[in-house]
Amino acid sequence: MARTHAVRLFTGLAATAVVVISALGMAATTHSQAPTIRQGTYQALVSVEGKDNFLAYCAVCHGITGKGGGPAVPALKVPVPDLTTMAKRYGKYDAVSVENQILGRDKMPAAHGSVDMPMWGPIFKSRGDETVALLRTRNLAAYIGTLQAK
Repeated sequence: MARTHAVRLFTGLAATAVVVISALGMAATTHSQAPTIRQGTYQALVSVEGKDNFLAYCAVCHGITGKGGGPAVPALKVPVPDLTTMAKRYGKYDAVSVENQILGRDKMPAAHGSVDMPMWGPIFKSRGDETVALLRTRNLAAYIGTLQAK
């Protein structure tokens, strides 16, 4: 079982790497060209663990520490917020608010796309299994909570 989980996790991360590599390709553009992100296919990560999902989907923009600086940042129109300072900025860490942002229920930054379809919307919205989608989202919000600066 653990081996199957590891293989699925690796497969999901490898597929996400296609998106990251595409994002890195834009760094080679000259300053006269606007950075672009080439879209590729990805395989949904099987794991519902918060850390796994953060690394697979969020780190491309927010970096592996949550402070920003992921490889897709040069192509974004707005600065990437430091996710480790949310509790400090808002007086507390509100996991429900973070869940709503992930699901597109709250107004989303331009980097995530429209309110109706965040960048990873198909992953974090129900596609036939609402329980898994909710678990994935809650675990991700809980993991972001662990990144908060002390």
